[in-house]
Amino acid sequence: MPYYHVVFTLPHSLNDLISFNRTVLYNLFFRCVQQTMHTFAADRKYLGAQCGYLALLHTWGQKLGQHVHLHLIVAGGGITDKGDWQSVPYQEKFLFPVRAVGKMFRGKFIDKLKKLHHKGKLNIPQSLEMYQQPHVFDHFLDAIAHKKWRVYCKRPFADAQRVLRYVGRYTHRVAITNRRLLEYTGKKVRFSYKDYKGRGQGEDLNKEMVLSADTFIKRFLLHILPKGFNKIRFYGFWAGRVKKELIKRLQQTMAEQQSEESADEEQQEKANLCPQCKVMMFYKALLEPVYGQVISDIYNSRSATIKIPVF
Repeated sequence: MPYYHVVFTLPHSLNDLISFNRTVLYNLFFRCVQQTMHTFAADRKYLGAQCGYLALLHTWGQKLGQHVHLHLIVAGGGITDKGDWQSVPYQEKFLFPVRAVGKMFRGKFIDKLKKLHHKGKLNIPQSLEMYQQPHVFDHFLDAIAHKKWRVYCKRPFADAQRVLRYVGRYTHRVAITNRRLLEYTGKKVRFSYKDYKGRGQGEDLNKEMVLSADTFIKRFLLHILPKGFNKIRFYGFWAGRVKKELIKRLQQTMAEQQSEESADEEQQEKANLCPQCKVMMFYKALLEPVYGQVISDIYNSRSATIKIPVF
């Protein structure tokens, strides 16, 4: 089946608040994405079934800045209430409409964030003291609500092996790898990064940046997750204790369906063979637009010598 790569991103305006409430807001991020995905999956217009996916939290960009986003690997189908497999109806074009997904996710996140603030469950530091006032905080969120929240859906992976390679490459990666560290002078750190803004403009994506050691360490520490925090989570039919049995049953059901389809195709091919010479027969309605008068001659006179044009 096809697997889709979906990315949800939080606006950078929330970075300061996230830094002081990482566990609370990361969990809120996962929960809002889950509710949004399940709402669209339950809609019969898009799937009408329970979807299955894994979600992976990333908090960094190429320059080690704070860039909080979730990578999702989503199966191109789901399980209906009757226990049957349902494929995504528009799988050649898209999984779900990303603009509508982004609007729903934005609404859910802002609404729940307001409730957390009103209940006093957010840690507001002195540098953000003005946000302790409910009306100021609501005005701040209203300003964010008028911006587009990025949700991006890539084309389906070509096969399951590429899914595995992608997941293996990104699940346990840290903010920066050793090979990107080019030089340390005792006071400064030089490292490489990719500037994706220049993509498609003929520019070299590989660039270098120099930061003071203190700044580099501060940026790196932004991406150390809270102790015990689970950054990889499974949802839908990929979650729970029964997923192994469930996936086995789905694979068996899909194998049976493929076997039935193959048998039907084979039976159809046999039906199209000439009973005498076992050669594939072509119907007059299909060939007449190409061969025209030749077909009529064949039907009208079997004994006549017919000249068939070669194309």
